[in-house]
Amino acid sequence: MLEFLLDFSLSPPRQKTPLAIDSLTGLLRAKPADRRRRVEELALGLAKEFKDPGSVRFYAWVLWNALRAEIYGMWEGALALVEWAIARVREALAASLMSSRKEGIRRPGALLAHLLNQQGLLPLLRQAPQWRVA
Repeated sequence: MLEFLLDFSLSPPRQKTPLAIDSLTGLLRAKPADRRRRVEELALGLAKEFKDPGSVRFYAWVLWNALRAEIYGMWEGALALVEWAIARVREALAASLMSSRKEGIRRPGALLAHLLNQQGLLPLLRQAPQWRVA
């Protein structure tokens, strides 16, 4: 009975997305066989979180190429920069929910691309050779 009352009175547990559990830099330490699964989970998690199902491939592309940039020494801290940009998109989404004007962010993937482009990472990822990382 006590468990029922506690479950009823407490707020439901927050569902954990892959990004809430792990940091992106954990991809560097993951075994190659495990990377593919983790990148897929992260891309799907971002698409669900941002309510942007059409951008799963874009999120996976960003993650794979940031990982490639780190491994091959093209941009040290590329995954940390992607984490920063994701955090900024989350902040913008939260701010738009709290705004008195009911204008939300319609395309979180576009905002992520803009932030990465502004920092110079996206142009590097587009020009980088497609070396294998998995």
